[in-house]
Amino acid sequence: MKMNRFRNYPLKLKLLLVPSISVVSFVAYLIYSSLVLSGGNELLKEIRDAEFPILNAAGENLKSFEGVVESLNAAAATGEVDYLEASKAKSSEILSRYESMEEIDTAHTNEIEKLKSDFNAFYKLAFNVAQKMMAKKDLPSQQQIKQLRDLRNAYTAAATSYRDTAEKDFQETIRIAIGRSETAQGSGAIIGTFMLFVIGVLTLLVNRGIVVLEKVVENRNKMLVLVNSELEQEIQKLKAAEEARNSAEAASQTKDEFLANMSHELRTPMNAVIGLSHLCLQTELSGKQQDYLQKIHSSAKSLLGILNDILDVSKIEAGKMELDRVSFELDEVMDNLATILGVKAQEKNLELLIETSPDVPSVLIGDPLRLGQVLINLAGNAVKFTPKGEVVVSAELEKEEGDQVVLRFTVKDTGIGMSQQDIDKLFRPFTQADTSITRKFGGTGLGLTISKRLIEIMGGKIWVESTPGLGSKFIFTVNVLKAEKSANIPHAEFTGLGGMRVLAVDDSENSLQILKSYLESFSFDVAVANNGRDALSTVRKANKEGRPINLAILDWKMPQMNGLELARELHSMTELSIKPKVLMIAGYGQNEIPALVNDKTIDGVLEKPFKQQKLFDTIASIFGLDKWVAGKFRIIGAQFNPALVAQVRGAHLLLVEDNEINQQVARELLESFGIKVTIAENGEEAIARLQEEPFDGVLMDMQMPVMDGITATREIRQNPMLANLPIIALTANVYVSEQNAFLAAGMNDHIGKPLDPDRLIATLAKWIHPARVTERPPLPETVAISAPMPLPDLPDVKVAASVRRIGGNVDLYYSLLEKFRANQGNAVRNIRDSLASNDHKTAERLAHTLRGIAGTLGAEYLQNQAELLENKIKNGALDDVESLLGKIDQELDKLMANIERALALRKG
Repeated sequence: MKMNRFRNYPLKLKLLLVPSISVVSFVAYLIYSSLVLSGGNELLKEIRDAEFPILNAAGENLKSFEGVVESLNAAAATGEVDYLEASKAKSSEILSRYESMEEIDTAHTNEIEKLKSDFNAFYKLAFNVAQKMMAKKDLPSQQQIKQLRDLRNAYTAAATSYRDTAEKDFQETIRIAIGRSETAQGSGAIIGTFMLFVIGVLTLLVNRGIVVLEKVVENRNKMLVLVNSELEQEIQKLKAAEEARNSAEAASQTKDEFLANMSHELRTPMNAVIGLSHLCLQTELSGKQQDYLQKIHSSAKSLLGILNDILDVSKIEAGKMELDRVSFELDEVMDNLATILGVKAQEKNLELLIETSPDVPSVLIGDPLRLGQVLINLAGNAVKFTPKGEVVVSAELEKEEGDQVVLRFTVKDTGIGMSQQDIDKLFRPFTQADTSITRKFGGTGLGLTISKRLIEIMGGKIWVESTPGLGSKFIFTVNVLKAEKSANIPHAEFTGLGGMRVLAVDDSENSLQILKSYLESFSFDVAVANNGRDALSTVRKANKEGRPINLAILDWKMPQMNGLELARELHSMTELSIKPKVLMIAGYGQNEIPALVNDKTIDGVLEKPFKQQKLFDTIASIFGLDKWVAGKFRIIGAQFNPALVAQVRGAHLLLVEDNEINQQVARELLESFGIKVTIAENGEEAIARLQEEPFDGVLMDMQMPVMDGITATREIRQNPMLANLPIIALTANVYVSEQNAFLAAGMNDHIGKPLDPDRLIATLAKWIHPARVTERPPLPETVAISAPMPLPDLPDVKVAASVRRIGGNVDLYYSLLEKFRANQGNAVRNIRDSLASNDHKTAERLAHTLRGIAGTLGAEYLQNQAELLENKIKNGALDDVESLLGKIDQELDKLMANIERALALRKG
């Protein structure tokens, strides 16, 4: 019945029904395919936008965390700040990833927050520990290290767990996508079969489908043409942007050159305004005129400072900044710094302290103007931002290789300090730590930028260490050259007072430490106190012990008891056997200084900040001593501390020394102090002499035939009667390991060779207490050993310094030259013979003897070569000993010829 009805349908309807069925079937297939594809796309999108980024970020954070740990370990091990900066960068990456993960992984927000918290806790502690390890101060405790390890393990475990969870989610999503794909494949096969059947039956539908397909292809081609056109437009835009960037760089270069030229041109009229306003201020003016001109002058100077900063920045940006290479003395740079900033520091009641390490070469080659500019800027900022306390500028030698010298400067203050966020903003043009500081203190913000770039041009780097409220420390290095003749520059040294008791009093710990370091470099015996009451106790105690204070150096401005009050207390102490001379240290430019100079209780006044040389000159002036004059043909009489000489006069010492020259030098020096001397030529003979008669002490050479000094000392200490006998080593070897060997053997102290009279008398006064009191005339204020007389002319030999070491006795020096000529002419041959017979101990002793005697004469090159030979023989490194012996033989021949000529000239 139904079929009949279909047959009765009109042909037109039949023709329409067939494609309609085909269309419906095809639409059904498309709908199903769209649903399948849509579901698959949603899964793929989820994988792309969430699951994979989460998994990838979790894995990357674990790798970055390992990088953070490695960077901090490297920073702690090497002390390089760059590793700390690397750790900060990786830390920022980790935290940035966690911020992104919170946005896409909302299901695990709490876990991500916990990971961020754990990481921050670990990094804060690890960064602090690394900084301590770099500074090698306040090293972390075991508890901190354990806490650090626990934090690291906890974070690693949590991060690994989170990554594993993300990986499981990722795998599950992939599994679901694969399942859907497999289902779609099965269903698609069924529908496809049906569609093939329909297409086979319904030809018209197929034809129509082909037509539709052709239209789709045509539309796609049109779309591709459109996309290609858009790409070509983008490429043209990129080319235009590149050309614009090149034009901008050229414009920037032109701008820099223009600013450099314009700033330079503006300086000329500004200098005229400043100069003429200054001259006008010196004339008679009304009050209003003077006020106007003073403001013009001050404003012009401020404007000139800004122009100078702009000029420097412009020069650097334009690549026109060139450094000078001139010879200069660092002391002059530091003195200029003190002069410029001294008044500003005094106006704010700040301590301005300047310290230069003694090992810094005195003369350098570089650009002193630019170095001074950097120091003035950094120290000026320190003074500006320090409301109370002190500013310390120090210079030290960081590295020296040949003529190349790396200097390290530190500007430390007790000012407002900075946070790490503030530090990160430094060194940017026209920028200060924050805008409030700019408003309060003023400034263009160019100074630090210029300083940083100048330092980089000088081959150095700059960094900052600071804590808010606790002050800041700006540290920078520069590369300079050491001048060839820097070692030959005359250096002032005391001709007496070596070993003198000096008391330094200052309430500033840094100032006291610098003062103590300077005084000890003068061979003084230094005591310190940080207040007046402790200082008085120290003076009384020293007087009671028989070693009175000879000089008191007092800071004027101290709490409770100021320097002037302390000086008057010292002056009124009638029980003192020797009243100390008083040197008062006062702040720069203080108005009361003239009153101090005229005060009868004060012997001298020194203004802060001061350099080591100025302190030296002032002390020398107080004691009425001339300074040592370096030169070939003139020497002043040597003087020694009378109090120390008085302590050891009348002592009877046993001198144990095998070399005739060393015997003569030591004997005559000791006898000049009023000491009786008995000589033993080796340790065995010394033990015998000690059993025959009593001595107040022993001066023991280390290397001697028959029995050396250490063996002899051990033998002596076995005798209970000699257990407390002072034994002082005489040696050219003063390394720590050798000093420990002296002490372990039972010696009390050591004196280096060649002998220094000041060190000798100071060491003797420390240990020797004469048992016999004899009548002797009173000592004069100073002890003069010899009058000035011509010195022998020996090229490359430091004759003047050597004569001073033997008490200024030129006759004795000539006598030593004669004995050296007689005894050391065959030194090299004797060493060769000893080595040939495998008697290395004798060869080492002969080299040691040559080294010591050369040092006594001032022949430093020969002394150094002999020391090198001695060490090679001692360590068994005999490969190149023969070449070294050849150099020594050649140097010895030259010295012998010069000695022969000097002796002949003296005889006339």
